Amino acid sequence: MTKSSASEPVPIRVLLPGGQKAIAHLWSRRQALDGWRYEIGLPTYLNQTG
Repeated sequence: MTKSSASEPVPIRVLLPGGQKAIAHLWSRRQALDGWRYEIGLPTYLNQTG
């Protein structure tokens, strides 16, 4: 198994349910026996009304 990580996150596009899109950051990836695993960071939003 191999693991790679960058000192700076790499921007990636993520397709969310309902056709929404977001820009996330790829922090690291590692190869498992059944495929690749990715560590990403998604932006969070606080929508307040009133």
